[in-house]
Amino acid sequence: MKKLLMAALVLGLAAPQSVYAKPSTTSPVIITIDPGHGGKEEGCHVTYQDQKYYEKNMNLKIALAMRDELNTYNNVKVYMTRTTDKTVSLAARVKKAKATHSDLFFCIHNNYPGDAQSYTNGSCAITPRTVYHKELGKASQALATLTLENLEENIGFENHGLLLRTSSKRRYPNGAKANYYYVTRMCNSYGIVNALIEHGFLTDDDDMEKLTNDETLKQIGISDATSVASYYGLDKKDSTEESEPEGSRVRFLNRYLMLKDGKYYYVSTKEKLLKGWRMISGSRYYFTSNGALIGRHKIGKYYYYFYNNGKMAKRKYITTASYRYYYNKNGRCIKRIKRGV
Repeated sequence: MKKLLMAALVLGLAAPQSVYAKPSTTSPVIITIDPGHGGKEEGCHVTYQDQKYYEKNMNLKIALAMRDELNTYNNVKVYMTRTTDKTVSLAARVKKAKATHSDLFFCIHNNYPGDAQSYTNGSCAITPRTVYHKELGKASQALATLTLENLEENIGFENHGLLLRTSSKRRYPNGAKANYYYVTRMCNSYGIVNALIEHGFLTDDDDMEKLTNDETLKQIGISDATSVASYYGLDKKDSTEESEPEGSRVRFLNRYLMLKDGKYYYVSTKEKLLKGWRMISGSRYYFTSNGALIGRHKIGKYYYYFYNNGKMAKRKYITTASYRYYYNKNGRCIKRIKRGV
């Protein structure tokens, strides 16, 4: 007989095995949340629907919501570089993360058109490359990718992937070109996993509809917190799951979708695991005997991309550290373009 366990769905799989991915059974995961700008540093500012909006305020609202949501999890310690509208130097922000021995520095921003990117809407993430402290770079990119996928799925921001910008002058001790952005470069040097998320553009009407709504800003913070919690394998403090042996946890997310041991399965009304394409609540999944597919996979003649929650991607392209993959309206990959690292 199935047991319906009342528990919140945490999107994504457990953190990859890495010295930079701390399992939830060890000492607390220490996270520094950095709301970008503040005080005299206003960041972007625009007039939208006859009202003035400042990026610094949006960043802080998202960060506070993220902090509050993370504090509902076990085994995590959260620090903030600011909790009010005050000026904090870039150096002081990174020093805070270093002084608290943070595992993660999560920097919250919103965007404005510029030379760094060709798009003018949606989300992107600035992370270290993998040329110095390689495993740290991989961990940072994995966490940032999960965060962007969840922002697209939960909030509706278009996902533009990773922004890996290098400095023309600075280099790491191994001779590789250093990251362009100060907090990224310094966190990488200190050995701290880090991601700077540009959530949306203050110049795009669709993005601003989200960024000017306090409830949506709260949901953005919750989405970011959920991504971090999923990456580090954190459990909710108020979880009502009964104690079960590790490796045998089962949750029924709806009538058909089952989450077991971090994998998604489709269960028929006769309690049999079914395979192949399935449509659930308007989203397409592809199930195998080992659960729903995650990531990029070839099915028949075509490649498809599936989010960490098993849902098939519908957007025009997926950006990774190495490639940009383009998909048609049916989710099929039609070409890929190699990116510089």
